[in-house]
This record gives sequence, structure tokens and C-alpha cells, in this order.
Amino acid sequence: MKKSILYILASTLLTTSLFSCGSSSQNGVSLEKIQPKFQSENHTDNYVNDNYKNFYQLLVYSFFDSNGDGIGDINGVIKKFDYINDGNRNSKKSLGYDGIYFLPIFPSPTYHKYDATDYYSIDPKYGTLEDFKNLIEIANERGVDIILDLAVNHTSNQHPWFKQAISDIKKIDSYDKKTMGPTEEDMNQYPSLRYYNFIHRQVDSDDFTPRGNYHPILGTNWSYEGQFNDGMPDLNLDQQIVKDEVKDIMKFWLDRGVKGFRLDAVQHYFDQDKQKTYDFINQIADWGKELTNGKGCFLCGEGPWSDTVDSYYKNTHDVTYLNFNYGAPDGKGKLNNVLSNSALYNKKIEKLTKAKEEIIYSVPTETNSKAFDILNDGVGFETRCAADYFRSIVENWDKKMYDANENAIDTNFGTNHDTIRAINLMSGQFDEKDYQTACKFYWGLNNTLSGYTFNYYGEEIGMRAGDQSIEQNKDPNKRHPMYWSKTNTEGMTNYAPGGSPTEQYLPPADKQMNDANSLWNFIRELNRVKACFPEIARGKQKFVKVGSTYTVMEKSYNDSKIYLLYNFSNKASSIKLNELGLEEVPTEIKYSLTSSVSYYSKLTAETINVPAYSITII
Repeated sequence: MKKSILYILASTLLTTSLFSCGSSSQNGVSLEKIQPKFQSENHTDNYVNDNYKNFYQLLVYSFFDSNGDGIGDINGVIKKFDYINDGNRNSKKSLGYDGIYFLPIFPSPTYHKYDATDYYSIDPKYGTLEDFKNLIEIANERGVDIILDLAVNHTSNQHPWFKQAISDIKKIDSYDKKTMGPTEEDMNQYPSLRYYNFIHRQVDSDDFTPRGNYHPILGTNWSYEGQFNDGMPDLNLDQQIVKDEVKDIMKFWLDRGVKGFRLDAVQHYFDQDKQKTYDFINQIADWGKELTNGKGCFLCGEGPWSDTVDSYYKNTHDVTYLNFNYGAPDGKGKLNNVLSNSALYNKKIEKLTKAKEEIIYSVPTETNSKAFDILNDGVGFETRCAADYFRSIVENWDKKMYDANENAIDTNFGTNHDTIRAINLMSGQFDEKDYQTACKFYWGLNNTLSGYTFNYYGEEIGMRAGDQSIEQNKDPNKRHPMYWSKTNTEGMTNYAPGGSPTEQYLPPADKQMNDANSLWNFIRELNRVKACFPEIARGKQKFVKVGSTYTVMEKSYNDSKIYLLYNFSNKASSIKLNELGLEEVPTEIKYSLTSSVSYYSKLTAETINVPAYSITII
């Protein structure tokens, strides 16, 4: 990409041209009626083919059923591959993701398949290795990276390794007095005992409490470790025979065209010894390089929460980690807080404006960096400024991450199979008529942050998670069948066991694909803009300006800079050019993503006018 200074202004991703013709207005602010010239042209030749992918996270079980058994399968993914990526980065009929992250696909007794019985095959309900080979061929043709969920912290209790180990442990009663586990002599005689963590309970020690989560083996004095439940026994990753298995598993799938792995539950690898956990993660990274002739494979760790992930970045290499600071279970992610603050802030402004009260804003001090909080109700009752809150969480997170490892790369996911969906979050904060707009802005924020991006299937159409009041139904209700159509049931899967039918707020995929104002088309355009501007994912980010309803972020990558101005207001805004904090006065709007295709950003001699909840590139 030629050296340039681009300015991205966020008011729900929005861009307009100084010379575009036709204008309209929104709440009295003059806006453009047509796209900027740059946006209407093909600039995806700027696309950089590296590890910075936009991944579509996919649960095969719930995606598309090709054979009518009610369960999604690999051939169903192949049939719908065009939906994810049809090979044309300017396509209006494809989302344009350049990576697919598959939740577990190995044989397993459960629908979620995090408890494998065989790491070298495809679950028969999903298809065959030949089907997977066909999928990889299509992905390679279209430049789509495939990564797999690799759960090697534990297996199924139906795995042949575990069955053999249980059979063998029943043959012995001696134990190592120091480790309370099998003796070295017994493990030499029965190698299966090296695969899992066993502890012997002394008959004369009634007060003995095994460390961690251990489960008794009936008819013996032995227990085995299973951090999640008794159906998922933990592997003993300290044993060389198990390490060799993990390396062989990686080789098997890398040789078949997989580009990397999402590493499940890394914080549980060694619950009692974090250094061993770091060492094993680094071993996996080293194997990734060895098995790919030095190139390395994509590795993303799941598990460290936001309060400990910096220690993982500090002590491991060539691994990214899911950002549970921004997206977290039960709506506790800070990006959700941004939207919540935005809704409350805008309502407060409307209330004070209607009452003709002067708005009193906070001013940053040496002890308090908060700006533009509304103080009309007094200190201690501030209404938090969403624009400044967004700045603060990004700055604080980046400092924490880069202080730990200057080469760290973030992974922003927003929601996934373990969290409630975005529209569920928005439903508690916005009026139903505004759910779609709120979801657009939520994903606009998440997907324009630097790093890798994971988007959970169905979020592109605002799918709603089911009832979360019953504990055993929580997870299945986050993994509903993909909502392809209301009238055409071809390919629609069954609900996951325990899942309950759920009324959806937004239309299905077939309707949204033909609606220019839909969330689906916003996500498609968001992927396209990231192809046009590699700075969005790769750039080092810093904030150059914060206003009461907007903030401007600079991203620098190689010899180029871009600026993102996010407009957090629920109304169109007119911002003076000299209040953007930019190095140069912009002369052209490059790109504009907005919640309505009736309005685009507009550049005047003195202002930039942006629609409600939008983002703009100048």
C-alpha cells in the first residue's frame, strides 16, 4: 500500500467524499446520500495474505445438514462455503471471511466434542477425512485458513487410552509415597498409566483430600484427575509419551492442510504449576515451527482470564490469547460495557437537553483521567462517557499486553460458544428497534481493534441465544441451529441436546443477504474494509482525541497511518475538523460504514458530519 495518511472516523464505520453529489440530513445534520468514490471502487488489492485473518467460528453440529439426519456436517460446510467466502473479496453475496475456526470435529460421545475419543479422525456424524480433504482444497483455492480446536488438556473417558489405563490401574495397589501416583516400575510395566493423573487414597488416611478435581475409580483406592467433570479425564502432559502424542496429532492435521489450532483450556494444563504450563505452551509453539519448516502455525490459547493473561504473554512465545477483557461470559466483557455506557449517556443527554439544562462534564485531573462524564447529578453519580471509556479500556489493555510482550498480538472475539450472544447483551440496554444498530456498532468496535478477529457463526445475522436460567441448558442454548431461512428448512439442523427453541429478533440469513441495511451486509462490508486497509488489523493503535461523543484512534503500520473516529452518539454529529486531533486537514473521505445506507459521512470546509453510531475512513 502506498504511503498515505488515512483518517478513519467512527460513527458506525462511515466514509464520504468531499466531491460526492447528493445530500440528505439526519436530525438536522447534513450527510451524503451515496458512498464515497473510494468505497465504490475495488481496493482489495491492498489485501495482505498473512496470519491476520478474520476467522468465522463454526460449530459443525449446528451449521448446515447435508444428509437430512438433523446434524450439521463437513459436506454441509462445503455446500455453504460460498456463504463464508466465494473467492471474490468484493462479493455482495459472501461474507468474505478469510479464516474458519472449527470447534472440535474429532469423534466424541457428546455434541460439543470437547472430549475426544480419537484425535486422528473426523466424527462419523460430521463426515470423513476425505470430506475434510475436499474442504481444505476449496479453502486453499480461496485463500481461507482453516484452524481446529485442539483440546489436549483432557480426553473422553471413552478414549482407548483411558479405557486401557483404567484396566491397568486396577491391577496395582502400590504407589509412590511422594507423588501418591503409580510407581515408575508400574508405569514401565503399564505405559497407559503415564497418560493420565492418578492419585492413591491411603486406607488409613480418612482426611486425605486429593488436589484439584479427582474422581474415584470404583473398586479401587485410586482416583483420576478431571478438572471439568468425570467424563473428561485430564492428560498427564508431564509425560514424554503424552507430549509425543500431542506433537503427532499436530503433525497429522498440519500435513492435511490445517494452518493452526485454538488451544482449549490452556490454564488447566498444569493447574498446580504455571511454569510447566508456560513451558508446554512454548513446546507446542516450537513444534509448530518444526512441523512447518520454520514458518510456524497459528496458535491461539483459550483460558487465561484478563487478570492473568499478561503473565502468559510474558512467559510464552508465538501464541495469541483470546481477549476475555473485551468479550467475556455472562455479559461481563468491557465492550458490552461500552455499549451500555453509550445507551445511558445518550439518554442522559436527551433528558437534559429536553429539560434545557446545561450539561456539566468532568475534566481529567492528575488523579482521575476520566473525561466528559456527565456530572449533573453530582459527584458519585456520574454518567460515564462511552467514548472516553472505550479509550481507557483499550489503552489500559494495550499497555498491559505490550508491557508483558512487545510482540504480542491480540485476539478479539466479542462472543463465542461459551458466552451469550451480542443481541442478548443489547436487548438489556437498547429498545428493540435499535438492536440491529447496536449490534452493528458492537462488531464495528470489536473488528476494528488491532489483532486477529474471531466472529461466532450467526452473529452476522444477530442470532439470539436461548434461555439461560437453567444451568444444564445454558451452553446448548448458546449453540442454536444456524438460522438460514424461515420458510426453507433445507439444511436446518436440530437443536443441540438440551437446547430450546428460541424466537429470533432479526430476520434469517436469506432475508438479510438481500437487505442492504441488514447486519449481514454490515459485517460483509466490515470484512471488505479490512481487506482494503491492512492497518486496521496490523497497526499499533493510540488515541489522539476524545470528545464527549466521539474518539479518534491512530493506527500506524509500516509507512502508513490511518485514523479511526468512532461516533458513539445515537444521533448524527457534526465535528469541527480542528477538533479531530489529526496531523493534516482531511480532503477526502475514503470509506463509510453506517447503520443505514441512506446516510454517509460528509466532509465540509470546516466539519466532518457523521451518522449515528458510525465509523469513517478519510
